[in-house]
Amino acid sequence: MQEIKWVNVPLYDELSVKNLYDDMIQYPEFRRYFPDRLPKGRQMDRSYFFNIMMTLNPDYTGNLILHAER
Repeated sequence: MQEIKWVNVPLYDELSVKNLYDDMIQYPEFRRYFPDRLPKGRQMDRSYFFNIMMTLNPDYTGNLILHAER
């Protein structure tokens, strides 16, 4: 828990789990924190998803947020 980099991500369409999940799940280090399958019509918790992104790749996540805010 001490290693997690917490982030509050603004609510923009381009920063939705639905838009980013398929791209991010391709990375093995990211995929290990998520189940193999989700029930139909379900997606990951937004806070959990972005906290994992920020912890594993803070530069990329920070740049996504900055780009969405512009």
